[in-house]
Amino acid sequence: MCKAMLSLKKIDGGQWVIAKFHEGHSHDLTTPCKRKFLKCHRRVTPIHKSLHKDFNQANVGTSKLMQVLQAKAGGYYGVGCDIRDMYNYEQDMREANRAHDAQFFVDNLRRKQEVDPSFYFTYEMDTNNSLKHVFWLDTVGRNNYSLFGYVLVFDTTYETNRYRMIFVPFTGVNQYRQ
Repeated sequence: MCKAMLSLKKIDGGQWVIAKFHEGHSHDLTTPCKRKFLKCHRRVTPIHKSLHKDFNQANVGTSKLMQVLQAKAGGYYGVGCDIRDMYNYEQDMREANRAHDAQFFVDNLRRKQEVDPSFYFTYEMDTNNSLKHVFWLDTVGRNNYSLFGYVLVFDTTYETNRYRMIFVPFTGVNQYRQ
């Protein structure tokens, strides 16, 4: 019989205090096959992180990644972390990148410009070195405007994203309403 025990006692003033405590267990707290699911034994390894990055770049979700990890590890028990750990890692990466995401965005526009010389973009930073204004135009947009530039729709959304920035798509319409 297990001798572990915690006894509480209510004292004057409505506070609770520990009256008795005996730590000794006469049994394992969990079975050996389930021990790896205790928080202290779960972790997202560098291999998990690398695969997560690769899958993310290929636009493959976290649940699919977990399916692959389970298949490679011979089942759920062999992965070493669960899907919540992967989602928590994902959230941590988002938080870490949040301070640099404007720069990532501008770098992505630069890469597009290197691939497509007629791609145009310009941007402005504010005094806090935060992205203030961005404008870009790709080859298809340029060609459509040169052919059908007589109709232009200007539509704005305000404070609808997490950065509370205005997003304005310019949309041209040709004679076929396309």
